[in-house]
Amino acid sequence: PTAHAPGGSLRLVYVGSLGVSYDLPTLLAAVLALSAAGEPIALDIAGDGSLRHAVETAARDSHGAIRFHGYLDDTALRRLLAECDVGIVPMFGRSWVAVPNKLADYAAAGLAIVSGLAGEASGLLAEYGAGIDYVAGNRGSLIAAIRRYASDRPLAASHGAAARRMAESIFDAAAIYPAMARWLV
Repeated sequence: PTAHAPGGSLRLVYVGSLGVSYDLPTLLAAVLALSAAGEPIALDIAGDGSLRHAVETAARDSHGAIRFHGYLDDTALRRLLAECDVGIVPMFGRSWVAVPNKLADYAAAGLAIVSGLAGEASGLLAEYGAGIDYVAGNRGSLIAAIRRYASDRPLAASHGAAARRMAESIFDAAAIYPAMARWLV
């Protein structure tokens, strides 16, 4: 088990909007299927939005594999991220988001990342060795990505450490804003 995983469960987390531009139905179905197959995983979800009822229903039906926290303040959110192993970016390409804030947040927390985004987000994960892609909308693809980490905890830890290095290198506001100001001047 990783340092974060109580009882040996791989701890997944999704934080953000519970809206239709997110691949939440696939995420929920994948976690329910993995849990039913006896995989030692748990998914924590924090946020709010139009799919809240579906998330609450899945959590209720998951026998503890999915935990819904609702909206969390900054302190509680940081605590939750510190307890997890893998951050999930369940986004469709049609969202037109290249690098979402949640990718930077997960990286800053030192989480390995599973992402449904192609393009720039995928390129960053590959460049830094910080995560695994899956095909958004494809439950089998997401299950395979999660199983890679569940069966190879050192890989999850390695990707988490690489994600943290990525955050320090390209997402640190203390470095980004002065460089942007110099460029603007």
